[in-house]
Amino acid sequence: MKKAIVKRKQAYQIEMKWLELFASTVKKSTGKYTVGHFKWENYLTGLQTAVIGNKAYEYYHAQDREDYYLFNESVSEIWDCTDETFPDTAPDSGDWYVLPKSGRWTMVFSHGDVVFFARNEA
Repeated sequence: MKKAIVKRKQAYQIEMKWLELFASTVKKSTGKYTVGHFKWENYLTGLQTAVIGNKAYEYYHAQDREDYYLFNESVSEIWDCTDETFPDTAPDSGDWYVLPKSGRWTMVFSHGDVVFFARNEA
């Protein structure tokens, strides 16, 4: 089990990768990547599609294990996780995003205890 905090420049690149993969429809519709204060709010608008709640956990647990990034909303904490199982909850009460390095999907743990699972539709 290895976890490493990534440097700020790499954190920005990872955040931009997430936005390009999972907020592109919002960007095309509104001119910006997010509609509110939080990235996950995009899924509440219907502009980006996601599965919510128990169904999100089902999809999430069905994914093959792979290396991933785990980061918080502000990307002030971002972990490069290798050879680890995916987390089932957020590390703390904030918003946390799981992004496998393949970029095929994402899991979001929001501060309101709502979870979202989305596939990269690109």
